[in-house]
Amino acid sequence: MALLPPEILAEIFRLASSPKRLYYNVKEAPWTTAQVCHRWRDICLSTPKLWAEFSAQRTLDLDLDRHLTPLRFLASTYLQRSLDSNLMITLDDVHPAHEDMCMQLLWLRRGSWKSFTIWFSEHPAETRSWFHRALLAHGSGADCVPLQALRVLAIHTLKPDLGAVRTQAVLEMFSNCPVLSYLSLGNMTCADLPAPSSFPDPLGRIRTFDAQLYNPKTVALLLPRLTNLTLLSLSLAKRPLCPQRTTFHLPHLLGLSIGGPAPLDFLDAFRTPSLRFLSLHKWNPGLLSLIQLSACRIRHLDIRVPDGATLLALLSQTPHLTHLHAALMWQSDIDIAISALQGGPSNQADGNVIATNPLCPQLSSLLLRDGQEAAVQRPHDKHILTSIADLVESRQSSSWPLKIARFTIRQSAATEEGMGTGIERLLDLGAQGVDVDVAYRLRARLPKSVLSDKPWRPMDPLLNEVRRALVTREELR
Repeated sequence: MALLPPEILAEIFRLASSPKRLYYNVKEAPWTTAQVCHRWRDICLSTPKLWAEFSAQRTLDLDLDRHLTPLRFLASTYLQRSLDSNLMITLDDVHPAHEDMCMQLLWLRRGSWKSFTIWFSEHPAETRSWFHRALLAHGSGADCVPLQALRVLAIHTLKPDLGAVRTQAVLEMFSNCPVLSYLSLGNMTCADLPAPSSFPDPLGRIRTFDAQLYNPKTVALLLPRLTNLTLLSLSLAKRPLCPQRTTFHLPHLLGLSIGGPAPLDFLDAFRTPSLRFLSLHKWNPGLLSLIQLSACRIRHLDIRVPDGATLLALLSQTPHLTHLHAALMWQSDIDIAISALQGGPSNQADGNVIATNPLCPQLSSLLLRDGQEAAVQRPHDKHILTSIADLVESRQSSSWPLKIARFTIRQSAATEEGMGTGIERLLDLGAQGVDVDVAYRLRARLPKSVLSDKPWRPMDPLLNEVRRALVTREELR
């Protein structure tokens, strides 16, 4: 550390973790670092970027008066030493009195804010925050100095019933943000969003929009104005989207994430020709229509599907897929997926055998999860490791070998037959550099052939469990 140049030390200090205070967890790494020695103090005081991140979080409900003065002193010190650096501000569940004190100081430097994140406390709506009083005194943010540097705005509430009331006031104060590109609004389950006219203008410049638990009708009014979105993350209630049919044209959208049970007609309304990343927490039948109507080339897919046939229909429409994370209901569906991704001979209904090409030839990362909880023993359980090894080995000989292959299988193996060979083949693949990881609950005695001198990969939960059980058994003997 003593030989590092000041520029490197300053970057290390900037990334250092913050210590914890009794009442407020304020990121004060430069504050404490400056007290180590004279050299470190000089570096901290001469590096304004170290003081550009101010974060306050309430941890205990203690006497307020004892902590107003030190928190005000910390905020003032950060503002003075950050000079003209762009500020990143986070207020996490602070008391309204502390919110008022911090905002009085920070608002003077609003022209240099780079990001602002606030989590409102659970105090009742009658407790008027600084934003409400500022609105009454100065009007909306459009009448104030614009926030020229603000790019990230995140507003959350810990009590959903108060979401719309407080968010309305904040959005009014942030209505003049010419370079805003990230907007996150969350946790308002019992109240609709404010009217779209209250949102920062222009909405067309926002590139990332994250809305949690909102009324789909209000979201339907916002999406047509978010014309330049590249990332959209929504968590919606299961209800009709809007009274009449709506189509969302998002030509620049690259990533779409839908959490929770989205309305059935929601995905049908999207036209996203540039979509590359898609994540669905719950299966939605409109997904196939979205892919067909948008003619998009999805490369990363994280999804939960009801059965193997649905997964095959989905994979047939995503030939450019490189990353697949799928949760299936039954282990038999995993067998279907493995066979489709492996290709090779296929038995037809008329008894003929034809050769099939593997689906998704560009696939490099595969994760399959078995979502069935019941411990039902089926005959094909004993072949699952062999099937996995066959898939990975066949992909290794292709132009697009698998780099990552992870499987989570919650059923137990009912027999020892074939298990040892499959495990040894997976060990060989791991020695060749393939990241193979199989999580499997074993309830069977395995043959001694599993014990091998081949390299052991500590990241494989299945193999670690097998080796631990066998070594313990040998020690007991």
